[in-house]
Amino acid sequence: MNSKRKGCRIELEVVAALAAMGLSVRRTQQYQGWGSDGDVVIDGADVHTEVKGRSHIAIYDWLDQAKRDARGRRPYWVVCKADRRELLAVVPLSTLFEVVRRLSNAMGEAAATAAPGKVDINAKRGRRGSEV
Repeated sequence: MNSKRKGCRIELEVVAALAAMGLSVRRTQQYQGWGSDGDVVIDGADVHTEVKGRSHIAIYDWLDQAKRDARGRRPYWVVCKADRRELLAVVPLSTLFEVVRRLSNAMGEAAATAAPGKVDINAKRGRRGSEV
């Protein structure tokens, strides 16, 4: 699988997982990596979200990129996945509570507009998976 398709697949997996948690979320349009919104946008959260999927995890490099792209205007985090592993959320400890607060507020806003149900993010791929 080429890296562009793999990145798209993992971004869609992140979108599905966050939506299943009750967030209103979507992928962003990017042009050769340019764009200050991150890879996915969580409505109402104002958090820079970077998504990475690689066989080799380079957490600090990815956090540096997210921090640079956030331009000091908002907190940032990285959602990453190594090959055949589960998604991980990586947040600098100094901004952890701000990221959690903003995500929690966004969940409340999304719940006010539509009550989410349980969604099996693995159902489309024909695999058994746990509900998120």
